[in-house]
Amino acid sequence: MLVRNPANSVVAPKPDRKPPETLTVGEVQQLFNEVKDHRYFPIYCIGVGCGLGEGEILGLRKKDVSLEKGIIKVEQTVVSIRGKILIGEPKDVVHLAGIGSRLRLAHHLRCVIPHRVGCASRTIF
Repeated sequence: MLVRNPANSVVAPKPDRKPPETLTVGEVQQLFNEVKDHRYFPIYCIGVGCGLGEGEILGLRKKDVSLEKGIIKVEQTVVSIRGKILIGEPKDVVHLAGIGSRLRLAHHLRCVIPHRVGCASRTIF
C-alpha cells in the first residue's frame, strides 16, 4: 500500500502555445471581396472583425446583440459532439463593444436579425 501518491511530486509539462495566425489587412480585404455577396457574409464579419470562433458566432442570440449600443455578448457556444449539436457555456463571457464601427457589421446584422425573429432556433445564425 502506498502512503502517498507519487504523482503529486511531478510537475506536468505545459504545452507549447503558438500565437494564433492572423490575417493581414490585405488578406481581410481579399476575403471580404470574395464573400461580400455570400449569405453568410455577416458571419465572416463577426469572425474576423470581433475575433469570435465558429461556436461563439453560432451561439449568438438576438438578445446578445445590441445594435443601438454597439455591443455583442457571448454567453453561449454551439458545439458538435459525436454528431449531436449542443449548446454550452463559453470559457469566458465576452462583451465586445464598438461593433457599429467594425467592418459595417451593424448594417449586416440589421439585415439578418429581423429575418430570424420567429424562427424555431433561438440563435441568430
